[in-house]
Amino acid sequence: MRMDATILLSKIPKGSKLVIYGAGETGRNIVSYINNRRDYNIIAWVDSKWKEEEVLNRKIESPYGIRKLNFDFIVIATFIHDWIREIQINLERMGIPKRKIVYFDVGSEKYRFNPEKLRCISLLDTGAATMNMGDCIIMEAVKSEMDYLLKNYFVTNFSTHTPIAVEEQISDNFRYNFLKYSKYTFLCGTDLLEESMDTRIPQWNMNLNNCSVLRNVILLGIGSSAQNKTGHFNPYTKELLTKVLSKDFIHSVRNEKARIMLKEIGLEAVNTGCPTVWGLNADFCQHIPNQKSNKVVFSISEFKKDVENDKRLVEFLKKNYQVVYFWPQAYMDYNYLRSIIDLEEIQVIKPNLESFKKVLQNEDVDYVGTRLHGGIFALQHGKRTIILGIDNRAADMYKEININYIQYGDFQLLDKKIYSDLKTEINIPIDQINFFKNQF
Repeated sequence: MRMDATILLSKIPKGSKLVIYGAGETGRNIVSYINNRRDYNIIAWVDSKWKEEEVLNRKIESPYGIRKLNFDFIVIATFIHDWIREIQINLERMGIPKRKIVYFDVGSEKYRFNPEKLRCISLLDTGAATMNMGDCIIMEAVKSEMDYLLKNYFVTNFSTHTPIAVEEQISDNFRYNFLKYSKYTFLCGTDLLEESMDTRIPQWNMNLNNCSVLRNVILLGIGSSAQNKTGHFNPYTKELLTKVLSKDFIHSVRNEKARIMLKEIGLEAVNTGCPTVWGLNADFCQHIPNQKSNKVVFSISEFKKDVENDKRLVEFLKKNYQVVYFWPQAYMDYNYLRSIIDLEEIQVIKPNLESFKKVLQNEDVDYVGTRLHGGIFALQHGKRTIILGIDNRAADMYKEININYIQYGDFQLLDKKIYSDLKTEINIPIDQINFFKNQF
């Protein structure tokens, strides 16, 4: 670093008054070098993420006051090309002449961006910008199960629900370099594999025009969409997925349909199930109660309204349990339930994970509901759980790992189940999970 500082500062006359822009490792090294030699006068040290703190006996300040300072040069203290460009543009917008801005010549071979040096993992996050807390349950599980790897890296999250990139910004926004050059990029959790991604808003919100920011994406517990009809990707989707998905790693999927669809386009995967169930092994499940509680948490699904059965479910639970809680997992679930029944005898849990977690930790409750991941979250907290199936996801989990499941609307079977000696015997694919994890 001393040689780097010497090369950079050789462009500046000794005795000049400097503003150092950047308080990261590079900025600290430059300030330390100048402090030791005293060939230059640092009049300010600024950073866009400034805090009121002192480093190397100097105060870090906001860059917005630069125009008021009497300085000769601003030194941009970073080696990352896109950061330099962004800072340059901002400074020029503030009226700072180009001749006063000094930076590393990162176009040279010496400073060329080296992805091997970037210890970063990008998570394509289904929980960001979500309207469904089930996505957040998935992301909690991903971070817990992959902690052995994530804890050693800088981890940054990008939403799957909003566009992965804005085409006009791809060349200028340094954040996209984290996606391009992350050591690993994981697509986390839900049923995002659609047959046809050439729609206006695909579930994984990207397209052929903005997917260049993605490289070697690794699937982590991804499933086949419930909307799929044929079980095959169309030509557009095949081209898109083969551009962005890794061919160097074996992917993790949550159902056999997804594994088969990927194999058809030349990508290998193992069926690990959803990361939310990876911890539900035999030792854990044997501690889940077999007998009915006097209290229950239920859920319903606004996205798939069934007014008759939703009303019957509430009446059934009120008849068979002394205390009935409702947890609205998704944004519109509460408004929907309120529109079809009187909530006077229902205790509504606030629509966030912490509130749901407190009830599960502090109350002896069962879970009965149509929200799949609400039920899995209850299982994670050791609660007797019955999932009421309304689409392929719960049915697939019943077939593949044996969650306690019945088809929604069969109240005779539900009555039998809740009063039975109900064991939780989930068959976690341990070998496949370990195979996937051992790649990293």
